[in-house]
Amino acid sequence: MKNLYFTLFALLLTFTACNDEVTNPNDPPLPSTGDKTDFQKMVIDYGLTTFQKVMADEEDNVLVSPLSLESALYMAMNGTAGKTLEEFRTALKADEFYPDGLNAFYKELVKDLDPKNNSTKLGLANTVFYDESKVTFHDEFEEIIKDVFDGDFNQADFRDAASVDIINDWAKDNTEERIKKILNEIKSDEALFLINALYFTATWERGFEPTYTSKEEFTTEDGTTISVDMMASDDVRRFYQGNDYSAVDLKFSDDEYSMTFILPENDQRTLDFVNGFSEEAFYDFYTDLYENKLIENRIMIRVPKFEIEANKNMNDILMEMGLETAFNDADLSKMGTFNGGRTYFSRVLHDTFLKIDEKGAEGAAVTTVGVGVESVPPSIDFNRPFLFIIRHVKTNTPIFIGKLGDPS
Repeated sequence: MKNLYFTLFALLLTFTACNDEVTNPNDPPLPSTGDKTDFQKMVIDYGLTTFQKVMADEEDNVLVSPLSLESALYMAMNGTAGKTLEEFRTALKADEFYPDGLNAFYKELVKDLDPKNNSTKLGLANTVFYDESKVTFHDEFEEIIKDVFDGDFNQADFRDAASVDIINDWAKDNTEERIKKILNEIKSDEALFLINALYFTATWERGFEPTYTSKEEFTTEDGTTISVDMMASDDVRRFYQGNDYSAVDLKFSDDEYSMTFILPENDQRTLDFVNGFSEEAFYDFYTDLYENKLIENRIMIRVPKFEIEANKNMNDILMEMGLETAFNDADLSKMGTFNGGRTYFSRVLHDTFLKIDEKGAEGAAVTTVGVGVESVPPSIDFNRPFLFIIRHVKTNTPIFIGKLGDPS
């Protein structure tokens, strides 16, 4: 059985130095007031807001993994105190959570997301690469990374150019070689790297028969027409067609994850549609699809095969979202002690890869192609820019959110 591959890598780096403000790492944890439902809403709210910010750059293709970004940033948040901690709470939409409470629900979420079927794989790997001549970690911080995030610590001499290869190899190994390189160099004043790698693979419940893939036209938002490989399926699906948008929700064979394709109305830009999405609108969207609007019937869908690779420096976006001073002066006293002066975050990098093709389900498309009926079924052609969401159905956690504006 062939699988689809979705891979992502998110990277967080810090500069060396020691902040003048010192917080006792053994201080009791600050109390959180949110429950599990609040946490799940927070995860969705952060993901949607981040996607909206990236979409604002109006690139043809956009891909983010909220889960990977959150994993890396949650690790970093555990090392912050004072103003820096409050900025993280703002940027992550974590108004009702401090690290201790957030850690507990994150650990529970990871268990919920763990696929129960062998046809789907979700791999989350967390690690810290550091130069021991520049930083000494507090025991409590090390325990949190190991216990909550199942992470490890790897010492390296950052003056040695070989350290770049070691870190890149870790990324490659933990993304099945889909992300081969994340660093070109380690800057002289960088002390450590907090890294999350996410790898996801799944098969369609009902896929696409390769023999029905053909060259079709796709119209980009600027009106340019390009020829792409368009997959086709005539099958019973869950879908919605309306004046505001059309959508089809394709389940993966484990029944735990699905991928939703959303086509805004013909005269609406994808950015305008996305900007109308809030955490509440996200829940309403899926409630409407499954309880009110979505019908399960025969539908002809055409979706382009596509492959996206993206890399994004998230500094500016995170500053807009609330990390106003952390990239200049950060209180990392909960993390450890640093040999130097001022500490701050140098860069947050987000590298993604996504491939969609017919190989999502073994034989599922064959059972549906060429079904004889008396009438022509409705159809949805994703032959112009559209949006997609890969999510965990039970928790509604978005694993990937993206826009396809140019399949070529």
